[in-house]
Amino acid sequence: YTGLFGYVMGSNAEIKNLGLINPNIQAAEGSYVASLIGYLDAGTVTSCYVEGGRVSGKKSVGGLVGYNRSGEINSCHATCRVSGDEEIGGLVGYLRGTIDNCYAKGGVSGDQRIGGLVGRSSSGSITNSMASGRASGQGRNVGGLVGDNSGSVANCSAGGDVLGDGTVGGLVGTNAGTVACSYSNGSISAQGSTGGLVGGNRNIVSKCYATGGVAGDGGVGGLVGVNTWPAKIICCYSIGAVGGTTYVGGLVGFRAYPNNP
Repeated sequence: YTGLFGYVMGSNAEIKNLGLINPNIQAAEGSYVASLIGYLDAGTVTSCYVEGGRVSGKKSVGGLVGYNRSGEINSCHATCRVSGDEEIGGLVGYLRGTIDNCYAKGGVSGDQRIGGLVGRSSSGSITNSMASGRASGQGRNVGGLVGDNSGSVANCSAGGDVLGDGTVGGLVGTNAGTVACSYSNGSISAQGSTGGLVGGNRNIVSKCYATGGVAGDGGVGGLVGVNTWPAKIICCYSIGAVGGTTYVGGLVGFRAYPNNP
């Protein structure tokens, strides 16, 4: 619970119009780490920002909020560098609440579940938001906006370069939720399950597109690297150059089945 506010709790809690300039948060092995709020249990955060500086920890590390359990984050932004091991995001490390009209521009790095805006979204909601910083992970589930999504993403975009080992996407690394009306235009590079928009899709992607170049080894697609049945792709397109060794497609690299991932 590391941040200017370590733990925020209660539906009436409200933090607004607060900015942090060049924070330096180094929590080493800490979890729920951020510059503003380590753990947002409930309440609202409105028109807050972080400009410059760096935030580092181990798990659930974000530029603004480490873990948003059920709170609302509106009209906020972060431009700091964020690093850690797992669930690392430019704005929020781990999301189960909501994010609306926010952006992140700082570079994000770690091992797995790394995202330019959110590291991991589990039943969370992200709308009208964007990320433009570079997202890089040494492991899996790396995305320009969200590393691992099992919530909803709508009307969002990502423009930073994305690098990782596997299951890497320009917008979302792994999608088990819904992604709608969104796009990505960064360059994507990974070993396997690499997509211009989504690395590995297990649910629904609709009305989306990708324009960035994509390079990987196996399961490389201009839009989705690996689409696992019965996941759906609806009204989408991709126009970026795609290169790989096996299972390479302009739209989808590989269609997998649950017993053959």
